Amino acid sequence: MFKIYQASVAFAEMNEIPEHDFNALDKELRNITQRTSIAPSERKGRADLFDEASICVLRFVHTAKRFGFDRFQLDRLARALLSAETLPGRYLNADGVRRALPVIEEAIERTREGEVFDLSLVMYRDGTFAVRAGWSDPKTYEAEEMLAALEATSGKRPPEAAFVFPASRLIAELLDRLSKAD
Repeated sequence: MFKIYQASVAFAEMNEIPEHDFNALDKELRNITQRTSIAPSERKGRADLFDEASICVLRFVHTAKRFGFDRFQLDRLARALLSAETLPGRYLNADGVRRALPVIEEAIERTREGEVFDLSLVMYRDGTFAVRAGWSDPKTYEAEEMLAALEATSGKRPPEAAFVFPASRLIAELLDRLSKAD
């Protein structure tokens, strides 16, 4: 578990933020967690603690904020990364329960396995948004059936625009820094 301060230190190093701007960065990250769906995992005294998946989401959301996304788009991005895709790739089996991994947890797993991929926030022509992963899994028969059913009911939606993160690199850099902060 990590405090926002630890994330601030890691982000400042990765973004080469001058020391005199550190407090502004720390405040900005705290504000992002208060205004989006990035919730702390637990609390220790007065400090909120976040798991590594939440800190990784914070990294993506902070990057999008620096790019110019507004508050509502940032929250949409956070929600998409913290939830499982419509056509999930990987599952977690725990205590006899099978649950789809959220996008960010799957991305962390794949990064640790050495896979190189991007994550994109895609806007379709109808104005809907989705996070799309560029990882290399072949689709399962089950996923192909689900995709065919979705397309039959909603039609193919061509993308209009995409914002692309070099996700595996960003996650690897962050995990490396966080391992030193722990």
